[in-house]
Amino acid sequence: MTGLIIEGGARRGIFTAGITDCLLENKIHFDYVAGVSAGAEVALDFTAKQEGRSRSVIMPHRTGDFSVLGFLSMDLDNMIYRFPYQDYPFDFDTFFASDTNCEFVATDCVTGKAKYFSENKSEQRLLDSVRASCTVPILYQISEFEGGKYVDGSIADAVPFDRAFEQGCSRVLVLLTKPENEPCTDYRKFEFLINKKYKDYPNLINALMTRFDRYNEQCKRMKQLEEDGILMVLRPSHKYVKSFEMNTDVLDEAYNAGKNLAKEKLAEIEDFLNVLEKK
Repeated sequence: MTGLIIEGGARRGIFTAGITDCLLENKIHFDYVAGVSAGAEVALDFTAKQEGRSRSVIMPHRTGDFSVLGFLSMDLDNMIYRFPYQDYPFDFDTFFASDTNCEFVATDCVTGKAKYFSENKSEQRLLDSVRASCTVPILYQISEFEGGKYVDGSIADAVPFDRAFEQGCSRVLVLLTKPENEPCTDYRKFEFLINKKYKDYPNLINALMTRFDRYNEQCKRMKQLEEDGILMVLRPSHKYVKSFEMNTDVLDEAYNAGKNLAKEKLAEIEDFLNVLEKK
């Protein structure tokens, strides 16, 4: 089995959208796909084989006086619940018919642990799962569904390659949105606000306070797994975009950089996975 892991990062996800569009163009298939936060949107579209949709969704949009995914005006509900039916129709039929096991990672507020959602029948539950994965702490209210309360999956499991191996994968391709050695968000800087906002969820607070160190540990383990030959990482060479970038030219540059990187590495990717979907 082969696995694809897609990291989040708000609008930085446009870099991974470029990579996945190249993979779709070349009919690269994966048995397992996991997306985290913005990576959940990219995973959704990749599994549905909708080339170009993630790029369109991630780009800035105007909805009244607000910018979808714009800083401090992120209209997540429009992106998750309106776009699939109106602005950028989502192919639910192809997604549900896929033989790829696609999971979306969220963080359980009560346990502070990762929750992995998959769905192959219900449109509403599928979109609710993506929303839970994309619920950035502090910026958004907690996502509630099926009796649970969730925030962004990157808090508990930012790069879920271990989950891929647990699901039976022997080779895993990881798509990152940050260049090597760039630190992840350190939520300890917001400790006062977090303690106040999430006072009823001590395990979530602990997950937020330890996230920086756990992410660094994941990065160290990825390097070892790369050396072992069972994991391959694609990442940007430098910081193309900010998490809440509004400049479409800059976003286009990042998208094209991701696509070009995948083209350059295509033979290596195919050799690593040793699998190419029959045309």
